[in-house]
Amino acid sequence: MSPTSARAPRWISDLDPGSDPGGLAGAAAASRAFPLGGELEGALIVWSARPSRLALLRLARAARAGGPEIERARLDDAERRSRLGASHARRHLALLVSASAVLARTIDDWHPGLEALADEVVPLHADYFAVDILADDGSLQRVASAHVDPALARAARQPMVEPRSWGDDLSRLLRRGLPVLSRDEHSRLGPDAGGPDSDGRGSDGADAIAALHHRLDLDSWAVIPIGVRGSTMGSLSVGTVVPRRGLRPSDVETYEELAARCGLTLERVDLYRHSAANERRLHTLVDASPLAIIEIDPLGVLRSWNQAAVDLFRWTPATVSPALPPEASVTLAGLRVRLRGGHPVVADRMTVVRQADGAALSLSVAAAFVPGESQPAEDLVCILTDVTQRELLERELQQKQRMEALGRLAGGVAHDFNNLLTVIVGYSELLAGRLGEGDPSYPDVDAIRVAGRQAAAFTEQLLTISHNRRVEAGTVDLAQAVRNLEPVLRRLVGDDVVFVAGDRATGSIAIDEGRLEQVLLNLVVNADDAMPEGGTLTVTTGTVDGPDGPCVELVVRDTGVGMDPATLERCFDPFFTTKGRGHGTGLGLATVYGVIDQAGGDISVQSALGRGTVFRATFPRAEPSEVVAAAPAPDRARPRAGGDRRVLLVEDEGDVRAYARTVLDAAGFDVIEAGDGVEALELVSRMAELPSILVTDVLMPRMGGPDLASELTAGHPGLPVLYISGYVEDQRRDELLRDRPGARFLPKPFKPVELVRAVDDLLANVPARTAEGGR
Repeated sequence: MSPTSARAPRWISDLDPGSDPGGLAGAAAASRAFPLGGELEGALIVWSARPSRLALLRLARAARAGGPEIERARLDDAERRSRLGASHARRHLALLVSASAVLARTIDDWHPGLEALADEVVPLHADYFAVDILADDGSLQRVASAHVDPALARAARQPMVEPRSWGDDLSRLLRRGLPVLSRDEHSRLGPDAGGPDSDGRGSDGADAIAALHHRLDLDSWAVIPIGVRGSTMGSLSVGTVVPRRGLRPSDVETYEELAARCGLTLERVDLYRHSAANERRLHTLVDASPLAIIEIDPLGVLRSWNQAAVDLFRWTPATVSPALPPEASVTLAGLRVRLRGGHPVVADRMTVVRQADGAALSLSVAAAFVPGESQPAEDLVCILTDVTQRELLERELQQKQRMEALGRLAGGVAHDFNNLLTVIVGYSELLAGRLGEGDPSYPDVDAIRVAGRQAAAFTEQLLTISHNRRVEAGTVDLAQAVRNLEPVLRRLVGDDVVFVAGDRATGSIAIDEGRLEQVLLNLVVNADDAMPEGGTLTVTTGTVDGPDGPCVELVVRDTGVGMDPATLERCFDPFFTTKGRGHGTGLGLATVYGVIDQAGGDISVQSALGRGTVFRATFPRAEPSEVVAAAPAPDRARPRAGGDRRVLLVEDEGDVRAYARTVLDAAGFDVIEAGDGVEALELVSRMAELPSILVTDVLMPRMGGPDLASELTAGHPGLPVLYISGYVEDQRRDELLRDRPGARFLPKPFKPVELVRAVDDLLANVPARTAEGGR
């Protein structure tokens, strides 16, 4: 029957025997609906072996009272469930809040943070908690664990089984990011929850994990994957022990959220580690760079720098706030303007004065803006390259190239100019000898002679500057040479100039002493001219270490007006001078450069306007075995009395040839002259007897002197040869004398007595010609 089909109770006697509740066969039954708000909420059924109307009335009253009671009980149950749900939600929210606070403090190492998280979970929220991280080799590393039972805490620290021993179901579920639950929890959560197969067979991995958790006395447990960006990085394990209730679906959801937050923490730590590693690599690269790297804010304050910058500017630990020299601000401002114009990287050159020692530095600067996070970039990162030495080498190379060009020019000029000077000096000497000092015309002739000698000295100086004239070197103690010349140097400077000389342990150098004195005089005079209002001139010597060994150093320092960069670049150029017309030839410093370079030394200069000038010359230390001493001048050979005195004079310049013939004729020689080598061979071919000596120019048209000498001495090797020339390079001269032993070289211009002495000396050293003397 349907108990809710009628509202009035009535007895029914034809009960189905199968509905007999307690063996009341033949009893009557009555039912009464529970009314509540006009709706049927249930029915009250009574079986009685003695049905009566009074029982029906009582049944009706009981039914009317039962409806509200049932509703009251239902409301009480709903309220109880609501309170439990709110408490459970608050507990889960508190867990997530505290866990977030703990994980937020985890920056560079997840171990302390995850261990603190385990302490937050156990025992307040669970009885067991552990975090395993998947290593690169596929193994699981337990990084945090906690257990409510101290006796099982050690077992809880053991890692979970390695992934390769997990069953297929377990691996599949974790790869999919699904939790793995104990069998009880799996049945409680339903077939869609992660866990063993629905047919109850389970898997080897699940059995292994279940065995591990059984050893930990867990009643229920869950293994939840920790995933980051779709990849599983590890697992979070949580469980409860008897007699606590098992995990609920809401618990699993909470721990899945906690696992997600752990994954974000692991990702953040991993990103931080990668960022820190990249930053360390960058710092290592910057610090290992041989180039100075600095970062400058818009106010010009240094924010960071590397070791190369410390070495470049010679900052010390005592330097409170390292700063760039003030001169750099103009260049840096220009770089900022160009960068704002859209250039990603700009470069420039700047010259600054190092504050540590006052040295001038030439720097190449490459700059770019440091990217800003929100505001426009304003900080500059600059790479500074010290190009001081490179610029010095470039200037030295340019100087050498200019000197080589000057040498070629000087050599060409010297050849023709010395031919002219030979005539001027020669005839003025002859004329002065004829007139005598008492003649009224003698002063005029002497002036011509003196001017010719000065012109010859000027040509010789040009050849020395351009390295086209070799000077025989002797051993000179540099410090002693300065001391010997100090009285002269003091007289050269003005009364308002303080002269200071000093020397340290020094040594000898290989140089001609006269040329060294010329270097000192030129440098001191140049320094004195740079101090028109007075100052201090310091000349010091000492020993320094050079690239090839110890060197001897000469330093001349003044406190004068200094030089600007353009003047500094050209100070060693021949004929360059900053003095007014009629004051200096511009060859002083050029001569200094040439002499020092010929001696194997090096000279550098540092100067700035208003800061004075420093000339620093270094010479290789000369050991006694390395010094090439100048050969002593031979005693004048006396001409032979009598004998053959036939001279074959070959010279293409007619005036020079006429002058030489005049001199030789006056000395008693029989002169046969020719204009070049070809003409000389023709004359000799018609002579019955060879000349006693060949006096020939080196450079002539058609056939030069060396070829002529080879032709004439082919069958007569004893023929003396005197080469005369306006200019021949030292190397070429050495070759001529080496190829023909006994030959001599006489440079133009020469005096009459020098020509006669040279011829006499050669003839004096030749054995007397035999009687046949023929060809």
